[in-house]
Order: sequence, then C-alpha cells, then structure tokens
Amino acid sequence: MKLTDDPFGDRFIFESTGRQVYANQGIFGINHKLETYEGYDGEPTIRTVTPEGTIIFGMTKEEKIELSDYMIDLWQQFKNKAESST
Repeated sequence: MKLTDDPFGDRFIFESTGRQVYANQGIFGINHKLETYEGYDGEPTIRTVTPEGTIIFGMTKEEKIELSDYMIDLWQQFKNKAESST
C-alpha cells in the first residue's frame, strides 16, 4: 500500500490489486468489532469511486492484509518514536 502523489495525502493505492482508495486526512481506523473506517469523520467502510462513477465498497482479502501490514508499520513507527523521545 502506498500513497499516491495526491497533494492532500489522502489517496492510496493497494499494490496487490492496483485499486486506488480515498481516506479523508489519510486516516484509516478499525473498531473492536474489526470494522474498518476511513477519515476522521467515521465513514463506515473503505470505498472506491471508479472513473465511471461506480462505488465499490469493502476490500478483497489481499487488500485487507495489505492495509493491516500498512497500519502495523505505522503503529510500529509511532511506538519507536515514543520510545526514542525524552
């Protein structure tokens, strides 16, 4: 999963599928029920709007794994930064 060159930093590409997704402010979240969200305002699922205007909800198995790995890496970076701060 990687950021696109979008100037707002809120569009990502799943490298496993090539699908581009939007996350308001670049935020992805998950709750205790393992439901995924995007953005700070709690949009209830990851979604894509195709160039034709079709809305695709949810993620493939590969995309779920990729998002999980991406978020684990971010949290690890956050932890490492906290541990190295004084």
